[in-house]
Amino acid sequence: MGCDIHTLIEISHRRAPDVGGQDAADNWLLFAQPWLGRSYACFAALAGVRATSEGEAPLYPLRGLPLSLDETSEDRYGSLRGPGLHPHGFLSPSEVDCALRHAAIDPQSLLTEWQAVLGAMRILEQEFEVRLVFCFDN
Repeated sequence: MGCDIHTLIEISHRRAPDVGGQDAADNWLLFAQPWLGRSYACFAALAGVRATSEGEAPLYPLRGLPLSLDETSEDRYGSLRGPGLHPHGFLSPSEVDCALRHAAIDPQSLLTEWQAVLGAMRILEQEFEVRLVFCFDN
């Protein structure tokens, strides 16, 4: 039996830092729920899942599901909760890039769908805050 990743891409409009003391992370919206193929090297780089050696730790500790949720988030994150779904995390595009580099993964060697999703996130990042929310199944 294999392991799969379940993902959401969320975006938030950037706000001026002085707008009522509000953080830009206060209003995250679902942008996409992409399917990403099995890449155990990427799983290990992002979350330590399916790592091939004991010493392989991800660059960033797992954060669980995001706390700044919009009103539809319970439905949205419902797809990431349930029996058999484990470690939850979220990373920005630059954190994903750093995690992959830390694991010595060449972005050009990624599966096409991984390259497409990461490329879309980088484009979105020009105008929005962006994060990849993820978890894994057994």
